[in-house]
Amino acid sequence: MSNLFDNVPDGLFTLLAAKNKRIYFHALMVLRSCYQQELRIRRADLVAYLIHQMEDELYQWSVDAEAEEGSAAERDHDDTLARDHASAPGLAPHRSAGADADSLVEEVGMNTLSGRAHALIRRLTQTGWLEVVPDDTSLGEQLLVPEYASLLLEAFERIVNPTEKPYNSYVYGTYSALKTANEEREYMFQALQSAYDNTRALLESLKGLLHNMHKFYQNLQKQTAVRDLLAEHFDEYQVTVAAKTYHPLKTVDSVHRFRPRILQILRDWLIDEEVLTQIAQAAGAASASAAAATGPAERGDLDRYAEVRYEAIRMMQFILDSFESMDSLLREIDRRNTSYNRASVERIQYLLNTDRDLKGKLVAILRHAPKLERAHESKLAHAMADLPVFQVRTADPDALYTEKKKRLRGAPQPLNLKETTPAVLFAAEAEQLMERANSILSDEQVIRFILRQMSADGVLRSQDMKLLDIEDYLRTLVAVIKSDEASFPFDLEWDEEEHAVLVNGYRIPAMRFMKREVV
Repeated sequence: MSNLFDNVPDGLFTLLAAKNKRIYFHALMVLRSCYQQELRIRRADLVAYLIHQMEDELYQWSVDAEAEEGSAAERDHDDTLARDHASAPGLAPHRSAGADADSLVEEVGMNTLSGRAHALIRRLTQTGWLEVVPDDTSLGEQLLVPEYASLLLEAFERIVNPTEKPYNSYVYGTYSALKTANEEREYMFQALQSAYDNTRALLESLKGLLHNMHKFYQNLQKQTAVRDLLAEHFDEYQVTVAAKTYHPLKTVDSVHRFRPRILQILRDWLIDEEVLTQIAQAAGAASASAAAATGPAERGDLDRYAEVRYEAIRMMQFILDSFESMDSLLREIDRRNTSYNRASVERIQYLLNTDRDLKGKLVAILRHAPKLERAHESKLAHAMADLPVFQVRTADPDALYTEKKKRLRGAPQPLNLKETTPAVLFAAEAEQLMERANSILSDEQVIRFILRQMSADGVLRSQDMKLLDIEDYLRTLVAVIKSDEASFPFDLEWDEEEHAVLVNGYRIPAMRFMKREVV
């Protein structure tokens, strides 16, 4: 395994241990913002970002400390170059990465914001957070952020501004990738790789949550004031851990919902030789095509196929083992959350009841004193008889509350049904009702009602209708409903200019009844 310092410059972390480490860290966050928003980072762009977001910090930046730290960094840099030159005499002398910045700073001066911003960029360049390369589109320079620097900047951002972990998205992403590949039988290795990455991210997030809970549990013993303890419990734990992480994990049951389906798909793949062959061929396609250009031996192809097949089986087994053993991790998270809440309450009670001044001692004495209405003898009661101690009672909402008494239920009694109307009378009343409805709303009555009100040109508008009672209103409704039937001698047209009209207190649609021509 390679060492970290074989892949990063020696002075990369000196900024985070310097006297002005807070200013340097803010500058790194500004660099990350510029890196995300700008396609090409020019020196003038980064200077503008630094001045805009770090005006106060640039004025507070100690020039003397910067000079001392810059000299030390330059000496280390020169020593490293000397060693490299000694080991490789053919190498040309390397110019300092901040040489152009030095000349510009000397020209502008450290007394201006621009000069301090340029000096800050020089420090970032000297320590390896930035690289200066010629800009092929102009005569200027372009600043590049190395890969290791971008990874560290992203890690710093996650530490400073932690985001909510998408636990449920990890589980659903795993299931969705495997389900799609299982149904379509395409991109199966890519789906397996995605499921493997999601599972690893889920486990790392859950373990991070567990260790984060332990940090709050350990901090309980360091708190000596109730105010600080309550602030940490409600402002820190409940907001950052419980509300954002623990409650979503428990309320959205994605693990238990999708786990059986994930396990079933992977178990079917493990016993299906055709699927394993397809996954192994897809995984080794790229490397096999690259090796084919150099003419590999047949034995090398077999070894490569066995290697990628083993890697696919290993990823499947990792996902299976992770989801099968996830219950123990979730139970440990529940146990740690319960333990923290219990310990937090006990710690608050202890701090509230352990007041070591005179007031606390008096409270402790009064707590152990007998009640004033007790009749039995007590030495403490006699000793406190001369003290101005009296009992105080206050009314509160609980004192005015009377507990509801449970009602005793007796044996159920049958309902007393009233006498129903005889069937003969009911049938007679129903027949009369139907006769009345037919006499009012029959087709003949409705046709006669509309034709009687039509004008000589065979048109009847809504505003010209005469609705004397509810029966006329009902006939109008029937006429609207049945106007398209062949047995009715008129058609209905709606008025596009108006929506409704009021006729004798009845609101009806704006329309026209038009008499049909007899063919």
